[in-house]
Amino acid sequence: MSKVSNNPEDRLSKNPEETYQALRDNLKDITGFNLLFVRCSSAEGERLITRIQEDITDKKIECLKLEYSIDLETVPFADSSY
Repeated sequence: MSKVSNNPEDRLSKNPEETYQALRDNLKDITGFNLLFVRCSSAEGERLITRIQEDITDKKIECLKLEYSIDLETVPFADSSY
């Protein structure tokens, strides 16, 4: 029996293009208001947002930059299994 990881990062492709396509497809399928979080460097984040906005022109996509890490142990509603 194979073990399934609870870590979302383990389910991501190690191929950056496949990861981008999965994010893009997820954004295309969303209706209404949603928040998606992407962990990356500042430079990669800028490239990612620019590319997403070029690829998905029929939706309003904004970026909220989080500059500090959050300790999940101190957030009462956070699932610490990640």
